[in-house]
Amino acid sequence: MVIAVLDTNVLISGTFWLGPPKEVLHRAKVGFFQAVVSPALLAELHDVLTRKDKPFCLSTTEAKRVEMDLLSYAQVVRPKAHVAVCRDSADNRVLECALEAGANFVITGDPDLLEIGHYRGIKIVKVRAFLDSLGSR
Repeated sequence: MVIAVLDTNVLISGTFWLGPPKEVLHRAKVGFFQAVVSPALLAELHDVLTRKDKPFCLSTTEAKRVEMDLLSYAQVVRPKAHVAVCRDSADNRVLECALEAGANFVITGDPDLLEIGHYRGIKIVKVRAFLDSLGSR
């Protein structure tokens, strides 16, 4: 089974808008692949959903609903290893999650992660490239 880490930008886009990120979330929900997150990525998601300087401004209760939906199909891993390959420490948390999960992919729209391209055998791809790799299974 394909294992993929869903970066926060993909989760946000798939939650609020139609398009390829929503398709990725749907495919995870129906078992086309195993989605993976970590406590650090869940905390980042909660922060983005509830911060006043972001367009979502959800209440804590509303944000918890989004998180619970995610947890209904995503596996949570607790990374033991720490990496420091990205200038943004939040990006390092994504790679740590992927390593712990034995992920095949990191799905992201983050240019800094995309620039890396791959890390220790993990492909770092945009949403469309990931969907293309899944095909019509």
